[in-house]
Amino acid sequence: MNKNFTLIFFWILTTPFFGMAQDFEGQVGQLKSLLAEKSYSMLLVESEIMLQDFPERSEGHYYSGVANYKLNNLEVAEAAFRKALDFAEKGDAALIQKQLDTVQDKITFKGKMEEAAEAFSGKKFDQAGSLYESAWRLFPKKREDAALLALKAY
Repeated sequence: MNKNFTLIFFWILTTPFFGMAQDFEGQVGQLKSLLAEKSYSMLLVESEIMLQDFPERSEGHYYSGVANYKLNNLEVAEAAFRKALDFAEKGDAALIQKQLDTVQDKITFKGKMEEAAEAFSGKKFDQAGSLYESAWRLFPKKREDAALLALKAY
């Protein structure tokens, strides 16, 4: 009888944890599916739900960052990736850092492009060309585009 009591007591204590683990894994699976489907608005909603349930896990913050990045909410994405880094396990930190670097580059790019457009409209062609070129240097694959934009500015 004592053995049965111990087993029942153990089961009562551990069942919620097993349920939470399955719930967590189920939510991560849902987020992965939404990302694969490119359903970024729903990904954002579901990641916020996950953050309510598991605020100290990196996954919710990471998927919130991805959704916000894809929806062009760059500053919000940057904050989400920073938060994900705070809670990331060692193996996940490098991937999250790369995402964060990409968001920061895009924020810088967007700012330089806006400055360049303003300079161009103010007929400051030298400044516009330099800004366009420096913006595109953030993305080495696009250097040819940078050269073309710079030429157009002159």
